[in-house]
Amino acid sequence: MLLKTFDPALVQFELDVYWVGITGADPVALIKQLGKQVPLLHLKDKDKTAPTETDEGKVARSSFKEVGAGGLDFPAILKAAAAAGTKHLFVEQDQTPGDPIASLKQSYDYLHKLA
Repeated sequence: MLLKTFDPALVQFELDVYWVGITGADPVALIKQLGKQVPLLHLKDKDKTAPTETDEGKVARSSFKEVGAGGLDFPAILKAAAAAGTKHLFVEQDQTPGDPIASLKQSYDYLHKLA
């Protein structure tokens, strides 16, 4: 509904690939569809077995994973983001199984290997 209503010349999106993925949508396809309307992108992964869910209150804490430790295709996501001209990428994880700094380091190390 938002995509049909907003003027693409005036509206940009701060897209979160986890939340796109948990709804069952494809983050890569959405980034490609929105193109330059995605200057900001949040990177976090989701468990491969996490069920599709659109109610944030029903999403299990265990479905949040470090970047590269779940089921999202980060090489394809990063390629689509680069093609779309995304300017800023944010690594985050809403929930962690333990030390949040250790989770952040795991995500960083994975992304560093892709660079």
